[in-house]
Amino acid sequence: MTDLMGLPMRYPRFLVVLFVALGLAAVPAISARADDAPAVTEALAHVDTMTEVAEQTAVASDLARLGGVVTVLAAEVDVDHDEAHLLLDAFTTMLVAVAGAGERTGVLAIPETDLLIDMILRAAATIDPDAAQAYAKAAYLSERSADASDLIGTAERAVRDAVAGAADGADVDPVARWRPLVEEYFPRELVDQALEIIECESNGDPVARNPRSSATGLFQFLSRTWENASGPAGFEGASPLDPEANVAAAAWLVDYSLDTGHAAWQHWTCRP
Repeated sequence: MTDLMGLPMRYPRFLVVLFVALGLAAVPAISARADDAPAVTEALAHVDTMTEVAEQTAVASDLARLGGVVTVLAAEVDVDHDEAHLLLDAFTTMLVAVAGAGERTGVLAIPETDLLIDMILRAAATIDPDAAQAYAKAAYLSERSADASDLIGTAERAVRDAVAGAADGADVDPVARWRPLVEEYFPRELVDQALEIIECESNGDPVARNPRSSATGLFQFLSRTWENASGPAGFEGASPLDPEANVAAAAWLVDYSLDTGHAAWQHWTCRP
């Protein structure tokens, strides 16, 4: 299937996501009260959409680069695309191995495979029209991924504004404001401990993200843990940026840990 600037698309859903994202990008930043559930939900959906677009455009950009190199290589050595792909894999593996040996002696640094592909395609683009077209597609998609990443920040600020709106301008503690929600899901004797974990993990920021891992939200759930806990907690398919879903999943995980004879907070680095 084609065509985004002629780019073969294996995943048609990508186009739908991209067009939805472009529409959302034209919508002004959301500013609403935290108790306005539809507004918060809309803000969270905006974050999720921008995140998905950023990820999928980055993948599509890598596919464009890889496809361009494979196409040029197949034409140059007169083999089919599958054979050219295998040849390229062997070539990049060899380069990484050589660079690895060089790194151990302090002569070379090991390059990323994606960087190698980009360097090869960039060189080929100077002499081959097909490679030049593939490089242009990849560059276009990289720009769109960067645009979506920028919009994630705007959408996350909208979530913070929506949550903070309930305070009506008052100076409310960023952690204490979650006490009613924590009390709803945690047993009384664990409420204060849960709030201490929130303070340590995210300082009460519902859209907090760890730049070095997939940890997200009030309780900083890693993506795999979130997948395992959100469903049983009653929030299958919810975003970890959703404060209620995040708190509910944390409460379920603590209850599960206690039921199986483990420490309540064993899944968190922070301790109460």
